[in-house]
Amino acid sequence: MKEETRVAGPWEFGKIPLSRNSKTDWALVKQAAKAGDYDKIPDNILVTHYSNIQKLYKDNCKVTSSSTVRGIYIHGDAGIGKSYLARSLFPGEPVYSKNPNKYFDGYQNETVIIWDDLDLMHPSMFTYYFKIWTDRYGVRGEIKGSTIPLNHKYFIFTSQYSFEEMFTDLKTREAMGRRCFIYEMAHYKDINLRTQFVIPDMIDQFNRDTPPEIEKFIVRDRSALIEATARL
Repeated sequence: MKEETRVAGPWEFGKIPLSRNSKTDWALVKQAAKAGDYDKIPDNILVTHYSNIQKLYKDNCKVTSSSTVRGIYIHGDAGIGKSYLARSLFPGEPVYSKNPNKYFDGYQNETVIIWDDLDLMHPSMFTYYFKIWTDRYGVRGEIKGSTIPLNHKYFIFTSQYSFEEMFTDLKTREAMGRRCFIYEMAHYKDINLRTQFVIPDMIDQFNRDTPPEIEKFIVRDRSALIEATARL
């Protein structure tokens, strides 16, 4: 019986190609584009219509707020490992390395944004942006000719300058202090294991608990730090 009803080959296995004349197929492309799920879009469609697909995503993607402030400010001497620490705090979270400007070209929903080597000239140009990027509220970032939603959990600054040196204006410093956890990086415990000592730079006046990912790097007893570094 099976031999009588079997359809003769040849056979072709795989996904059915998208039909350009099918409204249903184009609806699926639109749905995937709005969700940013580019893997579900056929390669030939993605390449041919990439700009329009990106625009669909940008126009429909929603910004998200955070349950707490997002800023982390890590300062310490040059070469001590601040950049390494910034990338070690949240294992598994995708990282976007921010160029020292207001644009987010190439940002793809990374949950950790890092601005390395914050310099004294930067606050005068970017204070407004620093405030909105580190606050808990949803925000869009600028790209050339458009904006995109920033869905980061953390915005980390590293700098050779202390928080007071960086933000000399009192009101600005207070505003940024409300949005950032501030830490001084003191020393490696073991340069091979890359385990760091980090010292809180100031008592948190807003009674915020230190994120557990940071807490594990902290030695709160300065005498313990002195004893440990003396053994290096």
